[in-house]
Amino acid sequence: MQNMSKVAVLIEASRSAGRGLLSGIVKYVNATNTWACYREPPSYTRLGSKKTLLSWIKGLNIDGIIAHDHYAKEIESLINNKTPMVIASVDTRKYPFLPTFSDDGISTGQMAAKHLLERGMRNFAYYGLRKQDTFRDRGRSFKDQIKKVGYKTYFYESKRSLGKSSWENELTRIANWLISLPKPLGIMTYADDYSQQIVEACKVAKLKIPDDVAVIGVDNDHLICNLSNPPLSSVALKYERAGYEIAKLLDRLINGEPMQGQKIIIEPTHIVTRQSTNTLYLDDIEVLQSVRYIHQNANRLLQVEDVVRNSRLSRRALQQRFNKILGHSIFYEIQQRHADQIAKMLIETNLPISKIALNLGHSGIEHISRYFRLVKACSPTDYRKKYGMYR
Repeated sequence: MQNMSKVAVLIEASRSAGRGLLSGIVKYVNATNTWACYREPPSYTRLGSKKTLLSWIKGLNIDGIIAHDHYAKEIESLINNKTPMVIASVDTRKYPFLPTFSDDGISTGQMAAKHLLERGMRNFAYYGLRKQDTFRDRGRSFKDQIKKVGYKTYFYESKRSLGKSSWENELTRIANWLISLPKPLGIMTYADDYSQQIVEACKVAKLKIPDDVAVIGVDNDHLICNLSNPPLSSVALKYERAGYEIAKLLDRLINGEPMQGQKIIIEPTHIVTRQSTNTLYLDDIEVLQSVRYIHQNANRLLQVEDVVRNSRLSRRALQQRFNKILGHSIFYEIQQRHADQIAKMLIETNLPISKIALNLGHSGIEHISRYFRLVKACSPTDYRKKYGMYR
């Protein structure tokens, strides 16, 4: 019988990010059948000291570890002993040899910024609760993307930790901050639970979402996003894929590959649009109605003439207004929104590409592939391999 590697999996499962990573790890374990996995015992079954967790791991004679970064201090002796492990976002200056996994904060911030810009937003903010979050990649990238098109990003910087101040007082400060900012406002938050805090602050401030404030978070935590009122838009990341790759890397480390600072990057895939950003902010009513028409009909092959017929303007006049207000043509807007719809189906479903083509008005795989490649610079097959939820 083949020896099973003993692996400690120290990933908390209370959020969708952790559950996604665990799901990917499970898929790898089931595919290889060479691991025995151990989870940290729940707090009610053990004393909550650091020594207890370390002794638990040592007592198992563990071969490898996958862990979130907040466990780093507790297992520091194992890190220094070069126990094979992959751990989230630790200080690589202190442990340059340690394999890590982290999200692509730069692409995530850019994606959120582009989403709000496409909604016609001109006022922007980033909410991370703690002051240090304003310097993380997500917020910094969001700010840089907004700055490229000539706008400013306001950051929320908490003056006191929640340990010294009640949540009610903090909520009032956030509400006052929101009231002080120009409207309509597009705000990116560090994660979906932070978006939920903005929703609560907007209620205190008597601001409407998405009319006054549009909110987008990160992680696409289905429970948090859909339990919120209104439901929250979010940037989805490839946590399950990352979990699979993390497990694959750890298996190589257990089998002799040296730890040399290998990195697993968790990439964003797409925006899941819900009510919190499901609106458009454009001063020109004709352009607004035309863009809304394009969005509503993104699941079919629109022509420019279809959009013109839905407008009170001539083709030339509407085209000029698109160029002036949006900086691009009617046809470009049609292409982008339809390609986004194709991408959404490639990511979120396991339908054959031929079926997606027919559902979206294309004559077949060749036609949809040409269309998609023109906008996304890759084939539908390659896009699905890179971003798809189904392996």
